[in-house]
Amino acid sequence: MAIVDTHTIVEDLIKAGFAKRHAEALTKLKILHDEDIASKRDLDRLENSLIKDIDNLENSVKSEISSVKSEINILKWMIGLSFTMTLAMFSLTLAKM
Repeated sequence: MAIVDTHTIVEDLIKAGFAKRHAEALTKLKILHDEDIASKRDLDRLENSLIKDIDNLENSVKSEISSVKSEINILKWMIGLSFTMTLAMFSLTLAKM
């Protein structure tokens, strides 16, 4: 679907000598005849659809980031515990010497 500014088409037709009503009518006929032209309503629908998709993607990404943060937090605790156990074992080994 090609995106065409119908307002510009009307203005160009008016500049070419058509009356405003005729220019608007010709533009509407062109839109009805040619499905490749996007109207303002089509662009608004596309914009709303894109906004909805972006919001959904944003929520999905936030959810994934939250999940990753939780997993990183668990990993930090595991590393800390492992480090503490290693130090305790090293201390016991030194104490036996």
